[in-house]
Amino acid sequence: MEPTIEAAVMRNSRIRRRHYFIPPLALVQLLTIGCFPEVKPPLITGTFTLKDHQSYGDENSCQGDGGYSDIKDGTPVVVYNQNNRIIGSGKLSQSKKQQGGNCVFFLSVSTTSPATFYQIEVGRRGKLPYSAKQLKDDSYSVFLGFD
Repeated sequence: MEPTIEAAVMRNSRIRRRHYFIPPLALVQLLTIGCFPEVKPPLITGTFTLKDHQSYGDENSCQGDGGYSDIKDGTPVVVYNQNNRIIGSGKLSQSKKQQGGNCVFFLSVSTTSPATFYQIEVGRRGKLPYSAKQLKDDSYSVFLGFD
């Protein structure tokens, strides 16, 4: 007895379907891959300025004077996040006495992770607070100093 066409069709219609279980977390990860751009930690740059009466030097280099004598090339610059954890460090460099007498230092700090709130500390001078929006609006540039 030969199989009929109807029997072959019936046999093919009973194709087994496999069902796979994907855990919810894996499903979320699969769906979000490529949906969000990678957030890079910011590079914070800027200057730190001492007024004429707070410093001495010349156009090639300068440093703090009197109560500011701890401010010089190499003074540490530390960046903290909203949890008061260190996320970057650098130092003051390339000091120059400007016309008018101010002593200007450059700073550049690579951070290890983005934050919602930043604090920047130069030497032992205390932490200065910045929101992430404030830094972003200023292209991650800061202008620090004393009056």
